[in-house]
Amino acid sequence: MLNLNTPMEKLARVGPKFLARLKKLGIKTVGDLLRHFPSRYEDYSNVSAISEVTEPGQTVTILGQVVDLEMTRSWRRRMAIINATVKDQGGTIRAVWFNQPYIAETLRTGTFVSLAGKTSLDKSGLYLSSPSYEKVSNTGDLTHTGRLVPVYPETEGLTSKYLRFLIKPLLAGVESLSDPLPQKLLQKYKFPKLAKALKAVHFPDKIDQAHEARQRFAFEEILLFQLRVLRDHRQLQALKAPKIEFDKDTVVAFVKNLPFVLTGDQRVAAYEILQDLGKPHSVVFVQRGVN
Repeated sequence: MLNLNTPMEKLARVGPKFLARLKKLGIKTVGDLLRHFPSRYEDYSNVSAISEVTEPGQTVTILGQVVDLEMTRSWRRRMAIINATVKDQGGTIRAVWFNQPYIAETLRTGTFVSLAGKTSLDKSGLYLSSPSYEKVSNTGDLTHTGRLVPVYPETEGLTSKYLRFLIKPLLAGVESLSDPLPQKLLQKYKFPKLAKALKAVHFPDKIDQAHEARQRFAFEEILLFQLRVLRDHRQLQALKAPKIEFDKDTVVAFVKNLPFVLTGDQRVAAYEILQDLGKPHSVVFVQRGVN
């Protein structure tokens, strides 16, 4: 069963190097990770045959097999340049990455891949410039391409791809989580349940699903904040406090001697505070802002 309090170091995919980087983002537990929502989404849902990719500037996803791959070095900057040729049943297209030499080990010749990105044009023809990539498994379940892809708030050395790598497997266990919102509120405002909302905010099939999930989480955050304020208010009310009697004549004389004139709102606020100080228990002045 998924435990939101599980420390990040307990996850198999998190080593000491990434643990420190996750903490920079405030991610210390599984619950923190699941509540680290995307800042935006890349739309890589347009899956095309290579023969359909005909113009520069297109944002596409293509599925194919790496039939050729080579790494060269630019003579000026000594930058690694990866050139791969990917083929499907209808054609071939190049993919080019800069300064990512590890790709040569990941996408070896014969690998079936999904590539997503924007097309560019040079003297050799169309190519995909630094596309997102992932190997294609038998299940065909794509995470980084071929769908709406979440892009998260990041920090140095911690990419959205790595966060997707951590988050997606956890979503299989969210059905076991208890929902902090009661069924009555979910029905009243037509909010998705917690498990559905977590899946939709991280990996939506349509952008509307992500928007609905965000509305639910925004409502939940405000509600829980209000409940915490009310709880603190009740706890303070249970504590005894010395009564400070309201001496009207003294207050009136004090106000008359002020070097300025109080506004109507200032008079009302001061009166309410003085009335509260005359009560035999502690008070929380911010309660007036909570409906």
